[in-house]
Amino acid sequence: MGGALNSVRRLLLLLSSGLALSASQGQVQVSGIVRDARSGTPIAFANLLAEGERVGASSDIDGRFIMMVSAFPAVVRVSCVGYVPARSVWEGPGPFEVVLAPSMEQLSPVDINPEENPAHRIIEKATANRRMNDGMGHHAHRYRAYSKTIFTLAVDSALLNDTARIAALPEQDRDAVRFAVRQHILLLESATRCTSDPPRRRTEEVLAMRVSGLEDPSLLALAASSRSWSIYDAEIALNERRFPGPLAPGSTKRYFFLIADTLYAEGDTVFVLRFQPRTGHPFDGLQGQLAIHSASYAVQHVVAEPVEQRASLGMRMRQLHQRVGDTWFPVQVENTLYLDLLQMESYKLMGLARMDISDIETDVALTARELRGTDLVADHMVTRATQAYWDSLRSVPLDSKDRLTYRTIDSLGRAEGLDRTLKVLDALARGAIPYGPVEFPLDRIVRYNGYEGFRLGLGIRTNERLSRRLQMGGYGAYGTMDGATKYGGELTVRPWPSRDTELRMNYANDVAETGGWAFASPRSFLSEESYRLLYVTRMDAVERYAAEAGIRIFRDLKLWLGTERALRVDRTGYSYAEVPAERVVLHRSSYLTGAVTFGLRYSFGSGVRGYRAAMWSQTRGGRWCS
Repeated sequence: MGGALNSVRRLLLLLSSGLALSASQGQVQVSGIVRDARSGTPIAFANLLAEGERVGASSDIDGRFIMMVSAFPAVVRVSCVGYVPARSVWEGPGPFEVVLAPSMEQLSPVDINPEENPAHRIIEKATANRRMNDGMGHHAHRYRAYSKTIFTLAVDSALLNDTARIAALPEQDRDAVRFAVRQHILLLESATRCTSDPPRRRTEEVLAMRVSGLEDPSLLALAASSRSWSIYDAEIALNERRFPGPLAPGSTKRYFFLIADTLYAEGDTVFVLRFQPRTGHPFDGLQGQLAIHSASYAVQHVVAEPVEQRASLGMRMRQLHQRVGDTWFPVQVENTLYLDLLQMESYKLMGLARMDISDIETDVALTARELRGTDLVADHMVTRATQAYWDSLRSVPLDSKDRLTYRTIDSLGRAEGLDRTLKVLDALARGAIPYGPVEFPLDRIVRYNGYEGFRLGLGIRTNERLSRRLQMGGYGAYGTMDGATKYGGELTVRPWPSRDTELRMNYANDVAETGGWAFASPRSFLSEESYRLLYVTRMDAVERYAAEAGIRIFRDLKLWLGTERALRVDRTGYSYAEVPAERVVLHRSSYLTGAVTFGLRYSFGSGVRGYRAAMWSQTRGGRWCS
């Protein structure tokens, strides 16, 4: 018995010794954040490597990092383009805070021939692998996105933390800086779910949205879109500007690249390259840095900004990519806008839009049902999600400035009626005043032309709050010069709203320009058509019945096919003669027309090009009209 106990003791001793040895020689996970020594702001894409190790790590857009070290104390080298490299000694498991001092070093304008520059060979390999590595642009995918956008004052972050400098400012500037210390001007958060089969088929659903100062942010749903620029594009579009991409074919003839740093990660090398337009090649280009992973020469992170920042709108962009399956995908995107035309006292406005992408699936089999509908859908958007819901989405919690922004701006919004003001602006843009489940078209209230004089009336139609599948409306009007009453009605049926299929039927007892043709589209108060009608003095009384069916056959192409019947009566004394028999002449001021109409609308991305045409129409009186 004693021998057995001794054997057990020896076995336990061996096991515990082995565990202790493995723990002493194993990898320990540590975490921390890298900050700017001057301003205290997080530094994105800093490289960290412990001495004696072959595997390092990089900080993300928030400056946070997670890495493995073999033992403590660990001496870690930290570097980042634009900062003085530093050595940090870590005695325990952390978390750690590393600070880097800004460097005044700038990229030299000297060019190196492509065959002599190893950076250009790296770029050429990254260019050749664009399709394979561009998960968002060339692979069917799904993902969820959380976005946070703030508008705040562009105050130097070092000044925000220096109370002595703030106290020395002029009174108005001091008040502006103290405001910037406490809170932002506007804060917006959104959550979306995107399904895409590039390059054309894409549907994104807005799940939830929150905007400081607004109780109902649904009118701003378009701002929730997670569409973003891609570093792999041959031409990168930022607002109205177009820039040749640094990874476009032949980019080494336009851009100069220089290896600025290297990092070893999981047995591979990450090359950090700085880039800018080559000397003697003037064009509207970008400058910044690229991190290229040697495994497939994919972009791991990118920082870019225009070489020429325009006075009205400056910008800076950052993206962090990760390997997902057999491709790479952006997981953090940050765009900074400098709105120089807007300012408070001496400080200009700045917008910062940050997006985190998660639950990424690539190279998935997508069904046609998943990709039906418009590019952005907000039918079931939640505008009053719980705090727990938002906390589950945020990778970084709201700070004190964010929380105070919501409290302060929400109170201001209620006091100033921002929801009501926004709805008025939306009504002007849409041309209708909403009131619960109905809306009143503005162009039905009052108009003027040379035949009717002032046309006074009222129109009403239902909206999607009542039903997405059925919309109906009607109108009535009276002309002060012709003394006639007009009226009409319409009915639209959408049996499958997600497929953008509809059937329209309408009736009108109204007037129309003699010899003219009007398309079924809203008329703006300030359009050239409205201005022209001021001088129209000849009109016919028209009683029209019409029906039209529309169906989307491709994502960007919608077709209409319709028919109509109309009785036109001339009230200005004009008539045409008909000879039914010898010496018998009939003078008529009315004629009956029938028409078949065909139309299409082609929408490429967010731009819309429309064309609606009447293919043919024929009168029973032997006349043709169009």
